Amino acid sequence: MRKNAEYRAQARAALKGNWSQPVLAVLLVSFICSGVEGSFTYVILNRPWLSVLGILITMPLNYAMILSLLLFFRGQKDNCVENAFRLAFKPYSRAFLVEFFKMIMVLLGFALLIVPGIILELAYSMAEFIAYDEPEISEVETLRRSRRMMKGHKWQLFCLQFSFIGWILLSIISLGIGLLWVIPYMYVSMAAFYEDLRQEDPLTAVNE
Repeated sequence: MRKNAEYRAQARAALKGNWSQPVLAVLLVSFICSGVEGSFTYVILNRPWLSVLGILITMPLNYAMILSLLLFFRGQKDNCVENAFRLAFKPYSRAFLVEFFKMIMVLLGFALLIVPGIILELAYSMAEFIAYDEPEISEVETLRRSRRMMKGHKWQLFCLQFSFIGWILLSIISLGIGLLWVIPYMYVSMAAFYEDLRQEDPLTAVNE
């Protein structure tokens, strides 16, 4: 594994001169998700089932946005927006179930304490990438594979994600507008991290 500074440098190189598609993808997905959640807020107390409907929409979109940035890093720079929606529904069950199972496991961790929740979030952080690269395995298996793949690498990924805290704080000052650039920067860096991690994974080597 390389140093985190190298993953950030790879992300900057991929994004240089190509920010428009990732920023637009994040903007559209965020706008739709916030709109869905905001609309349901008014009726959630009287109609709790609407919160389930919101999850059915937002989870696949989150899944697809993450994968669109992986594909962007791999060279699909002109259809990032298309991928951010296409992958949410083709297949829909894949997108929803990966995010749903991941959410359940992470929430169980946070139900214990903050630290276990963070550890599980890091352990399952590669699930979306694995689900895309290995469509033949089940959604539950993607989480198992992610947990095994991240063994011994969770601290490095934590440091990589934490290195964006300054940009995130600046984004908060800008009323969240800066996140349109920070989110692609962070997830493309994570995509670079995943590509190295994948090369070290013995199961990936066998499959290839």
